[in-house]
Amino acid sequence: MDYRQNPHLKIIQQCAAAVAAGLEPVVVQSRRDSADPWETHCTGADGMTTCGFKPEFETRIKPRTVTVAGVELPEPLRVAPKYNEVVWLFNPYYQAGDEGCARWLWTSSKVDKRYLESGLLHSTREAAEKWREFLLSMTRSKE
Repeated sequence: MDYRQNPHLKIIQQCAAAVAAGLEPVVVQSRRDSADPWETHCTGADGMTTCGFKPEFETRIKPRTVTVAGVELPEPLRVAPKYNEVVWLFNPYYQAGDEGCARWLWTSSKVDKRYLESGLLHSTREAAEKWREFLLSMTRSKE
């Protein structure tokens, strides 16, 4: 296979760029099926990982995390997304029973920028849901 046809080319390039710039190694995760848990692979000095970037695997750069009250959570977006990029908004004002996050289209509006600065925007729905569950768990009575 021509390397330019590898579906993971963008991730491979990010790994190589991090090595070339002398940055921390990129941590890559892969899985064969969406029902499988993510397997974590660290990159070596050459920017490559043990995952091998096989086309039949789903591969991603491991999301950065923050620890709050001893709980590891996905890091909210810190940099403005591209115009019209879909992000996920954790909305603490959703009613009980709602999913607690909304699909949001970034348009660089004042509201968008406030959400970004407040740490309410996430790159995935799962990340926004984890924050919602964490915050709700902190408000529930502990019996």
